[in-house]
Amino acid sequence: MMKNILFTFLILFMAATAHARTWQPGSPLPQNSPLPATLAQLQEDKEDVYTAGIMVNLGLGPENPTWALTQTAKDILLAKLFLEETKPTTEDKITLQAKAPEPSYKGLTLRLTRADGRRYEEIHLFNGRITSKGKTLKKDIGRQIEYWLWGTARVRREVVMAGRVMPVLTFNQCRLMAQQIVETTPRQCVLADGDVLLETSEPLSKKVLTTTNFKSCLENGIGLINTFPRRCVGHGGRVFTEPPRLFEYEIPSDMPLATPLTNPLDPTLQGTTTSPTAPAPLQGALTVTEDPSPTAPPAGDISSSVIAPTSPTLEAAAPASTTIPSATDIKNIAPTDPTPTAAPPAPPAISPPNPPAQAL
Repeated sequence: MMKNILFTFLILFMAATAHARTWQPGSPLPQNSPLPATLAQLQEDKEDVYTAGIMVNLGLGPENPTWALTQTAKDILLAKLFLEETKPTTEDKITLQAKAPEPSYKGLTLRLTRADGRRYEEIHLFNGRITSKGKTLKKDIGRQIEYWLWGTARVRREVVMAGRVMPVLTFNQCRLMAQQIVETTPRQCVLADGDVLLETSEPLSKKVLTTTNFKSCLENGIGLINTFPRRCVGHGGRVFTEPPRLFEYEIPSDMPLATPLTNPLDPTLQGTTTSPTAPAPLQGALTVTEDPSPTAPPAGDISSSVIAPTSPTLEAAAPASTTIPSATDIKNIAPTDPTPTAAPPAPPAISPPNPPAQAL
């Protein structure tokens, strides 16, 4: 027993001595060097993996978005990594052929640490491959793990970014990214930017790769919703809304141009050809025109002191408060030029007429 213990200490001493000979100043110590991130190593240390973090590779260095997984999400991620690979479907193959919406996006980086503080080598997930230090660990069929990791983001900046850097072609991909689900018939998945994907039973076709707007959806889509504005359903369930259209008409050269109505009294409108309108007459002005040949009373008939001349002509409507002269007042006015004149002032009070004279 004692010999076995001494032999073990001897082996450890020799190993430490050999490492001391090869260790260079400035290089990490053995306890600080990263552990190999192989599936076998992760399977062995499954219970010791303590934290898991995600970094988005956008080429921004320290400014790359990052977030941490919850303990439940960490356990689900390890279970997904240990699952056996399945045969890819047609949808999985088409997803890998989709063009990246954001060229600067180079995938997600997974950082795992153990409970003792030891960390593993970084694991990269991008476009259907899971790699570590350039070696492929396994295939990410249909990028499902990558879609699912985007769904673990909780800050709105990352939630909005998910729909901009990942090609979302189907309702299932939108659901994996934990976007908003509307429980209608059929169900709808709404991305953070407002795009909608319907849950359909139609198999995904390669036409989805060339359907990018409403016009191309009319040619390659699977349905048209006659609302206002119209909406088209493409392969995979993505809904495209018809944008507003502008119609241009050519104006004939012989079409007369309407002269705009202007106000001549407005100082801001100058250079117009509209002639000013004559001002209206002042309110209350009264003009009386007499007949140049009034009818004379019969000779010897002085029984009445009132002679009724012809009715005067009023050239302007008098206001309600204006008093029109009586026939008696007009009689006592000497004949004047028959041209229109202004209304005379009010005459003084007239005494009653004398009684008729007796005949001799």
